[in-house]
Amino acid sequence: MLKSVTRTSANVPDVCADNSESVDKFVRDITSSNDYIINRLVKDVNRLTIYRDEIKKLMAKVDEAPISMEPVNKNDRFQNIVGCDQPSSVTIRRPIGIRNKGSGSHKRYKSFREISSSSKSVGKKQRCCLICGKSGIINEAASSKKMVLFLIIKLV
Repeated sequence: MLKSVTRTSANVPDVCADNSESVDKFVRDITSSNDYIINRLVKDVNRLTIYRDEIKKLMAKVDEAPISMEPVNKNDRFQNIVGCDQPSSVTIRRPIGIRNKGSGSHKRYKSFREISSSSKSVGKKQRCCLICGKSGIINEAASSKKMVLFLIIKLV
């Protein structure tokens, strides 16, 4: 059964983390022989219980023996899991340009695409007078007089 990842289970270092290849070979040999014995004794329950009792005695002996195991640093744990060193210094670069949209506490950065689309005025039609077609301030009185003249000319 797999252990869930908790702080206590993460503190236990990898068995073969800092050991040589000979220790790895011993560990593989022990685990393979243990699997072999269990697979052979599955059918005989009496011998399997005897083997279990022997293993429990060995576990008790190992637990009683003083093993100096120092706590593992958090950075060392991550280094062991990820497999690479933590950089000694991190360079944080400031943003290229601060272009805030809005004011107050709800400021956000505009993307370069948004900046370029907002700066372009190509494709936008400006407001203009319906009669004369001039852009800018529309004079209501002037446009109404021109409208009357336009309608009279059209009717004639």
